[in-house]
Amino acid sequence: MTSLGKVAAEKPDIIVPARGPAIGDPRAAIDRLLGRIRAAYANYLSIDALRWYFKDDHILAKARRVLGPEAKVDWMPMAETRPLPPWIAAISNSRLIIAADRSGFLVDCGGTGIIEELRKLKAAGKLASVEHVFITHYHDDHTDAVAALVAEFGAKVHACGRQVPVLERPGDFRLPCLTRNPIAVTCRHPDGDSWMWKEFKLTIREFPGQTLYHDALLVEREGHEPVLFAGDSFTPSGIDDYCLQNRNFLGEGAGYLLCLGIVEALPPGSWLVNQHVEPMFRFDAGRIERMRRTLRDRRPLLAALLPFDDPNFGLDEGWAVLHPYAVHLGGVRRRPWSCGSRTIPRRSGSSAPPSGRLMDSRRAAPARSGSPPGRGGDPLLPPDRRCVAGAPGRHGRRGLGRRRAPGVGRGPRGGEGMMRLLKYLFWVGGKEPPPPFPDPGVDPTGDRLSCIAGRSAGRRDAKYTGKSQVDGSNQRAASAASPASTHRRSR
Repeated sequence: MTSLGKVAAEKPDIIVPARGPAIGDPRAAIDRLLGRIRAAYANYLSIDALRWYFKDDHILAKARRVLGPEAKVDWMPMAETRPLPPWIAAISNSRLIIAADRSGFLVDCGGTGIIEELRKLKAAGKLASVEHVFITHYHDDHTDAVAALVAEFGAKVHACGRQVPVLERPGDFRLPCLTRNPIAVTCRHPDGDSWMWKEFKLTIREFPGQTLYHDALLVEREGHEPVLFAGDSFTPSGIDDYCLQNRNFLGEGAGYLLCLGIVEALPPGSWLVNQHVEPMFRFDAGRIERMRRTLRDRRPLLAALLPFDDPNFGLDEGWAVLHPYAVHLGGVRRRPWSCGSRTIPRRSGSSAPPSGRLMDSRRAAPARSGSPPGRGGDPLLPPDRRCVAGAPGRHGRRGLGRRRAPGVGRGPRGGEGMMRLLKYLFWVGGKEPPPPFPDPGVDPTGDRLSCIAGRSAGRRDAKYTGKSQVDGSNQRAASAASPASTHRRSR
């Protein structure tokens, strides 16, 4: 906002941006942009979960830096709150469900201090055992000590859906607040799975609220009001969507709109628990509708600010990624881009290269109409920007940057080849199809990029481990029969 004000103060006659057409009426363009930013920010603040933590004065001070010195925020009223029942114990940002026989079911375990408190409860005779632990989401403050808990108490680990691979192989992902301690999920549940534990009926749900990789657990006990352990997704003031890398997609049946539907369908009288919030809380029908309407209004506000056909492209820094984030070659851990792997964008409906590895395991599921960007209706990647990671190539430490792309640096077609490569790699969709990419099998310059689309041979993957191994003898034999084996290295 300050930068736009400084530009306007210079009273330019024309603005030439780094991208896009020249702006002939700078004053009107700047005013229009400022208005759009303020509208989107006011929408965000009205149901902001951080208001519960930092209180009105702090949030209002931030708001006035953007909205103006006299601005007021149209906040949603705080939800109803109530203390936890006696059978739920608060331990830091974990919660312990205690059965009548003093058995324990823990929700999250992010630090060794939680384990120490469990030891004290056990020593005092208030806790006989910790039989299970449910993980709401992968963030390290909820998961760092789960492996230690399992080792000491023998608890079974429960999780659901797309969160499971993140917990078991955190090194495969590049996400905020990842734990360094892999967690073996012993009880993998489908969405909506229910079972009995002691006197409690438990139901697990995929709950993409604070983060895309997030679950919730509904606990019902006869004679008591139900409780939904919703992780960090809500506070009494609204939704927790302030971190871009958590991937809070906008769209019907996705993100917080999906979560609100789950909350609305809870049994009557249900309470929500966020382990960072001391009391339980619940939203009435009016507040649920207020949040739903605000999210639906947000989509066109962001669409006016972003240069994409779908605003979800602007909400996701990872819509084109390498997966796994790191692989193992000969016992040495390398980043994919340093060992010959490559992310190749491909058009919707195209088939994966022979040796390519699709980044999402649900590769065959058809995309739902109207779903947010994602493969198979799963808002992970835009449908026309799906990616595969190529197999490790023969270039070892040299990495992809040391090899010449087709048509680059040879004769008069070098510049044209580079432009075709760049346009293809950085094409972001729209009405026009992507420019054609030079076919590695038809190379008029005599140069080849052997790793494109996973054409290198000899790749063997251990199932679900994210590790790749290259067998030298098999690779040499396969390479001899492959047209890609005639590549040359550029130095």
